[in-house]
Amino acid sequence: TPFVIDQNGRVLSGYTTSIGTSTFLLGTYVPALFQIHNNTPMQFASWSTNILGPTQYFAKANSGTTGTHGAVKNGDALGAIVFSGSNGTNFLAAAQISAVTAANANATSIGSHLQFFTRDSGDTGILQRMFIANTGNIGIGGASAFTSTSLPQSTLVVSGTANITSNLLVTGVDIVPTLAAAYGQANAAYTQANAAYTQANTANTTAVAAYGQANNAYSAANNAANTVRVTANSGAAQSAVSLNFINTASIQVSVTP
Repeated sequence: TPFVIDQNGRVLSGYTTSIGTSTFLLGTYVPALFQIHNNTPMQFASWSTNILGPTQYFAKANSGTTGTHGAVKNGDALGAIVFSGSNGTNFLAAAQISAVTAANANATSIGSHLQFFTRDSGDTGILQRMFIANTGNIGIGGASAFTSTSLPQSTLVVSGTANITSNLLVTGVDIVPTLAAAYGQANAAYTQANAAYTQANTANTTAVAAYGQANNAYSAANNAANTVRVTANSGAAQSAVSLNFINTASIQVSVTP
């Protein structure tokens, strides 16, 4: 059967039953009015002599009546491409590209952001990985780091760790040699600081040893200054505890330095 039109007006190519419901970022998927099944690709081809090529349009009007217009508001979804895979029962959204408005549309302009989502194993849903703001600035990383109220403020902002395995060019200048030179200078400064620390530590050790020696000398001198020896005229040392001072004229008291 080339195609069928079911009771809901849906055109089904390659199958006779509409696809089941699915969940994705903006809510529950509503079965499309035009569906292609059985691994059949959709192709757009153009034959012309002008510069135009095949184009796919996504359009949004803030109106509940088909064929009438209403200006879209800030934050309105303009369209999305959703990539889904079956879990055995339903289709689960695995990746998505979305366009949303950046401001209320007026007669001459409309602002927009572009969002890119993926889903890691174990995640309960898709998460934003890259955000292209209406200003053209790009934010990468952080599931909620960049939003319409928290825009990337530079041409490229990375929320997280960036691993650059080749040269990084800034305004046409290779900054790798500059970084290498800065690293060399920092490493040399570290080496000098480490040597100074070692010298200071050695000096401290010497000072501590000198202090110990001085303290020992002080203790010895203090003990010697407080030692009193009593001798008789014969020069024989006597015990100060048992010595009787009978004739002080014949007693010599000396302090041993």
